[in-house]
Amino acid sequence: MTIPAPHPPVRRLPWIDFWRGLGLVIVIVGHAYALTGYAVSGDSWLAYSARCLVAAFGKRIVEFFFLASGFLICGIMLRLEGSRRPWLNYVKNRARRLLPAFVAYLLAIWALHISGVAFAADPTLVPGGMWWVVGFATNWLAILHPERDLGILVIHFWSLATEEQLCLVAPIIFLALRRFPKAAGRCIVSGTVLVPLAGIAWCLIVGPNRNILWSPFMQVDAFALGMWLATIQSPPRFERVRFPAWAALCLPFCVSAWAYGTKDESVAMLVVTILAAKLCVGLWFVLLCRAIAAGPECVSVLVGRFFELLGRRIYGVYVWHNLILLSTFELLRGTGYGPFALKKNGGLFCVFALWAVLATLTLCQVSWLLFKQFRVRKQS
Repeated sequence: MTIPAPHPPVRRLPWIDFWRGLGLVIVIVGHAYALTGYAVSGDSWLAYSARCLVAAFGKRIVEFFFLASGFLICGIMLRLEGSRRPWLNYVKNRARRLLPAFVAYLLAIWALHISGVAFAADPTLVPGGMWWVVGFATNWLAILHPERDLGILVIHFWSLATEEQLCLVAPIIFLALRRFPKAAGRCIVSGTVLVPLAGIAWCLIVGPNRNILWSPFMQVDAFALGMWLATIQSPPRFERVRFPAWAALCLPFCVSAWAYGTKDESVAMLVVTILAAKLCVGLWFVLLCRAIAAGPECVSVLVGRFFELLGRRIYGVYVWHNLILLSTFELLRGTGYGPFALKKNGGLFCVFALWAVLATLTLCQVSWLLFKQFRVRKQS
């Protein structure tokens, strides 16, 4: 069977950059919660529920990241399809986007480690853990040894490792979609049901593991769904999805918040978390289809320069934000604006989180401009 004619290139949607940037801000706020211990014992039920909802949204936005990554990566493959050595160009494209920030970050924490900085005394807290980080296998270290602490400086690399492992199978999914589009599409849609069932079966047979969602096998459905969406000519529009339906689709976030707030790690609660996560994949899929159908002007009011820029620099911001948070936290220690003040003062905590976002974005933007200037000089 011959490969179909080249697909028209997939345009970059500012809507995706906006939601990736907004989701990244929420993730950074959630990590700031974890660092400062902002969950105060004397909180009201409403305040505690609000924090659980923010934390749950930060956890469930990960499904959108994988869905959007599949969509964008497949768009890159479609653009490279007619070029010479398309797969080599695909690898080069991934390396240019990821490796500069990743290598610079590892060098930075290594320099802090050998200089004796307190919070970088042991970046992984696991013997040999840095080899797992360098090999993009942090997620498997967390899954195989959930009782061990990977360290706050590298624990956020689990999602990056999962995405890179999915990128290894992306060419296979792409070839299947181009050669057998209907059969591959049916398999991908069926996978959205089979993947959570497989995760539930794993929990029932092996036992509860809070890091099971960090496995690429539990995120391949969202990633493949995004790739499938990039290849079909007429995506579903979901025009009948009105306000009551949106309210129902928001239910998984409430369920995730409840599961997060109970701190229960039993099999039953883990099954609830898996089902809520996979229902969120459906929510993000509907939102993405609506945005594609409406065109680039669908959320022109919402798409701000800041969040769009943040979404375009998502890898650099995600890699560096924990180090910025920890550095600021250590500088404030012992001052009148230290950890205790951050715990008790919500406004001060918001300033702390905003500073982390702005400082990380500024660092990434400057480094990107320097790297771009270096590439221009090298080409000339």
